[in-house]
Amino acid sequence: MTGLDDLGVQLSPAGRRILRHHEDRWTGGARFDITLEWLVRSWSEFARRVEAGYVGYFEEYLNDLTSRDLLDELVRALQADDAPFVEAKISGADGTYRQATRADEAHDLGKMFRIELGAGWWWRRVPLKWPADPDDSAYARYQPTIPQILATQVRTRASAVRNLVSLLLDVAPAWLWKPGNCGTSVHTRCTSASPETAAAPLSGSTER
Repeated sequence: MTGLDDLGVQLSPAGRRILRHHEDRWTGGARFDITLEWLVRSWSEFARRVEAGYVGYFEEYLNDLTSRDLLDELVRALQADDAPFVEAKISGADGTYRQATRADEAHDLGKMFRIELGAGWWWRRVPLKWPADPDDSAYARYQPTIPQILATQVRTRASAVRNLVSLLLDVAPAWLWKPGNCGTSVHTRCTSASPETAAAPLSGSTER
């Protein structure tokens, strides 16, 4: 738990315990430390990027919204005396994001991402403006058609299956691929017997 003094957040001992619990849980599923300080900074920077004209992939846009989810989760968990200190640190970014977005009346975000009924207001707003070049912005993936979504899912899953099969073949023991081991394994690569081999009598057999 770091950055409280820098943020100017004064939490009670109980509030600090709650914060530490949340930070430990958030960080447990990430590759870096997710602290209150990091979340406040991340949300503020994201709001400014949206205000300027968001540049980035649609998936990145959705991921940035989740930082506000974690902040909301913390505010709800804190006691009434502690929550206002955190809310005060994100109110400015909230205002910036509201002014830089409009209500998502067409439910465009919901077409690409499952939004829960109780999701925060930030999930129901979209930027007022996107960069001029749609190929370099979230707009490129902002409003795909249903067939495009399905086609992308099919290609992604087919590629994953191919990669898995390739990996299994690469790590299989070499003896499984030795010609002539037909029938020893379902993965054995069998080679056709030569005419001479096919005509040769079996070991131990006698001609009649």
